[in-house]
Amino acid sequence: MGKHKKKKIPARKVKKTSDKKKKKSFGFSLAELLISIGILAIISTITVLVINPLELAARTRDSIRITDFKKLDSYMSYAVLSGAYPGQAMTKVVYLSFPKGVNPPNQPCLSYSDYLEPLDTGNFWRYSCTWFSEFLQYPDSRGWVPIDFTNLLTELDPQDNKLSIIKKALAAIINVNELPIDPKNTTGDGPYGDEIFYYMFIAGTNTWEFVTRLESDKYQSLMENDGGYFPEYYEFGSDLTLWKEATNL
Repeated sequence: MGKHKKKKIPARKVKKTSDKKKKKSFGFSLAELLISIGILAIISTITVLVINPLELAARTRDSIRITDFKKLDSYMSYAVLSGAYPGQAMTKVVYLSFPKGVNPPNQPCLSYSDYLEPLDTGNFWRYSCTWFSEFLQYPDSRGWVPIDFTNLLTELDPQDNKLSIIKKALAAIINVNELPIDPKNTTGDGPYGDEIFYYMFIAGTNTWEFVTRLESDKYQSLMENDGGYFPEYYEFGSDLTLWKEATNL
């Protein structure tokens, strides 16, 4: 019998992926990865805000406090330029955004004393509270800042070369229809438990300082780096030594 030749079966061809396609496929996967990371970051942020609404609310109140102090600082600058400062504001007095209430006339802030920083009484420093609660936000010197912000126009001297500077800010001055107070404005016995939040104003000689506390985690560093002496207080104004002088700490 003759030998049969074994039929040669051709090898199966394997389709090769070009380097160009490999690179393209890898690039697309990397893009997907980056998009996924971005989505996860957004979800994480939303989750934190949903889980911690108290922090979000605290940030909102702190933003109001910061804005309030900027407004008050600008009002003081205009009052100095127009001659309305210091008005009835006295040195060696820390004015609080609280009403006197039932406290005696010679100790108008007595009921708040447990929640206030001790002052240097040896150098005659004292706290002062607004006589009537309904006057607390009045801008006519009866409010917690005892300066009349309503008559700055009448006190301007037409011959004064400062007039042109003040004119640029007259709209802001005219619209001062009430003094801002802290969004909580309470001591430990208030509706917020043992939380203590209020505004303070201290007058110097043509200088001033406003003091409060910030509550959110986001703004803690602002209290530490505001140029004042106390990392637990937010200090703002033209002279950040007044609160230190008042407490003698």
